[in-house]
Amino acid sequence: LGWTGMPAHGAFQMTALDRKITPANDWLIQMGQQCPDGFWYVNLSDPDKSWISHSFWRSMGYSAQPFCSDSVLERWLSMVSPDQTGHINTTISAFCQQPDKPVKELVHFLSPEGVSVWMQCQIMAMSVHQGKVSEMVCWHSDVTDMVVTQSSQETSSRIANIGYWQVDLETMLSEFSEITQEMLGLATNKQVPI
Repeated sequence: LGWTGMPAHGAFQMTALDRKITPANDWLIQMGQQCPDGFWYVNLSDPDKSWISHSFWRSMGYSAQPFCSDSVLERWLSMVSPDQTGHINTTISAFCQQPDKPVKELVHFLSPEGVSVWMQCQIMAMSVHQGKVSEMVCWHSDVTDMVVTQSSQETSSRIANIGYWQVDLETMLSEFSEITQEMLGLATNKQVPI
């Protein structure tokens, strides 16, 4: 198992010898060229034909392809954030057993420096043998900026929402919005006498 079949320079600039996939799968290389954030091909029947594109390694913060004796799929899974590893592993295992539809997941990876990299991943079966996946591909789209922006917007919105309170002048009890109750450490729906 290993990294045979990797292109020498740039993403998907491979010769027929470098590819280790059949000429009938040239469309795979063409599709990979349209995926600047990374692409992998896994052949479960012949793991030596599996590979990960250079563009994936660049997206993850590597300047060059790291050496690894693990299979492509094991190496890819090892970069998934620990909080999501179990879910992704289960999803791929289920997909391999029942490849009815492609897997589409927002995957949280950790770069070598521990920096979060968010990728929208789509895994498709290329070939199925006796109802189980024998070859599959995965396209990656880096959506880190979008995820970070969305998180910042949610945090800003929460901080900006200082809440409200009101007083019932007849009972002289105050009532607080949920955010104000949370900020003041009050029990939910607790009325406080003025």
